[in-house]
Amino acid sequence: MPKPALVQKIGPGGVVFNPRGWWHRTVAHQDSFAIDLEMDPRPWADYALSELRRLLFQREEWRACPLGIRSSKKHQASVQRYAKNLMNQLPTLVKNIDFDSVWSQAMGLPENLDFRWRFKKDRKAKAILKSSKKPGSWIIEIRHPETGRTKLEIVDRELLSLWNWLEEREGNFTGDQLLEAAAPASAAAIEKVIRFFLEPQYLRRIRADGERD
Repeated sequence: MPKPALVQKIGPGGVVFNPRGWWHRTVAHQDSFAIDLEMDPRPWADYALSELRRLLFQREEWRACPLGIRSSKKHQASVQRYAKNLMNQLPTLVKNIDFDSVWSQAMGLPENLDFRWRFKKDRKAKAILKSSKKPGSWIIEIRHPETGRTKLEIVDRELLSLWNWLEEREGNFTGDQLLEAAAPASAAAIEKVIRFFLEPQYLRRIRADGERD
């Protein structure tokens, strides 16, 4: 390894942690046995690029293929102007990246919820319902010893039924049962609340239909 590389000698039972992106080399001076566990957490760039890719594919001009790059110089010039125009759009598109979507990815939340999933409440989490300063709205606050406090304001009275149902519920339940408990609130409103409950781990996903627990 090039200087100034760090050198660490490890004996029996020793453990070495190599952070992401660190070059390293291992040399055994005698017969030995080692276990290598690789953890590859995604950097923030991956989450942001994933959301940017979603935005790009929503636009027809970005879904087009770069045809004609190896054709005549005249056609190449036309393709080059087209490509430069696309690149000029990037600063504006980057500003449109939705933070909530990036954060949901980082938290391990799926892009689309499946109401066939089964859920259960985390016993370590505590949920509190408070009145809001806005008429006709309420604040749900989730307190979890590992994820801290999270708040959500709700305005759909039907979602209060979902709240009461969850507070009284024990054991596992399905997403379809959540939909039924919150009817006639919209599926979009219910999904927003479920995502809110999943993020601080008030709710935990158990399984999707057909999967093993």
